[in-house]
Amino acid sequence: MGTTTLLTLFTLLGLSLAASASTKTLSLHAWPLSAPSPTPYITIPYSASSPNNTLLLPLPSFKPSDSSTLVRLGFYTPSSSTSESDWTGIAVSATNFDPSRTQKLTLWLDDADDVFALSFQGLAAPPAKELSRAEKKKIREAEKKKKNAKGKKGAAEKEEGEKKGEEEELVVELVRPVKAPGPVLDRPVVLNAEGKVDDKEPEKTFLQK
Repeated sequence: MGTTTLLTLFTLLGLSLAASASTKTLSLHAWPLSAPSPTPYITIPYSASSPNNTLLLPLPSFKPSDSSTLVRLGFYTPSSSTSESDWTGIAVSATNFDPSRTQKLTLWLDDADDVFALSFQGLAAPPAKELSRAEKKKIREAEKKKKNAKGKKGAAEKEEGEKKGEEEELVVELVRPVKAPGPVLDRPVVLNAEGKVDDKEPEKTFLQK
């Protein structure tokens, strides 16, 4: 095995280790108040080095049996003082998990890219806009033309697009820490030979006068 091949292998190994080190996962659990223990909700993989702060994941199949109850949503972290794990989470209404709602999960990250807080909400879809008679006619004509022009390939693509559109997604937003702006420093203070600030203004030149 040549030197070039060894260098290539070591380079690939280093890149693989760096990528795995920058990828983290968070296991969330859903815990209704009426349930004796939590159930796994979703495992979220995210990259600490990626600039992408929005993830689209398949919507979990979790659905509370009672829509009027509260559901705790959170995760476990190792405790520094005891052998047990600490629970970090929130309590939200079970109606937020309705599949007809747009479910959004926000995760706050610290400087080490570890999650320390979260929020969750299910946004109801806005009411459908009432179309005018002219708009409805225009849509019907466009659909009729499209139906007449489509072939087997078009039908297959349409069916695939409809299947994708039917898949609900969980929107995950990562909020990373933002560095506070530093102080804007003025010019350094100039001391004289005695270590004091010279109060005397420098003599102006002829042009400055």
